[in-house]
Amino acid sequence: MIVCPLMAAVTYIDDQRAVRTYRLPLIEKFGCSKELSSRLAYARAMCDRMVASKSGSGAAVHTTSQPASDTATAAAAAMATTAS
Repeated sequence: MIVCPLMAAVTYIDDQRAVRTYRLPLIEKFGCSKELSSRLAYARAMCDRMVASKSGSGAAVHTTSQPASDTATAAAAAMATTAS
């Protein structure tokens, strides 16, 4: 998975090596699959851990997250933005 804050997008490569790029605002609006949601949560946790360790305080960084819904519409809308 590649998260790009400049493009506000995440590119995910699934277990069949299919590559899909999703715009973060569309994931926020329409939701995403449970698998992608799980991977995003893990990436967020690792980033938070790195930020906390760099601060030297050892305290966790406060974050807010919302669960993503598992809808085919969300995946289709997010994938539609990546078609060229």
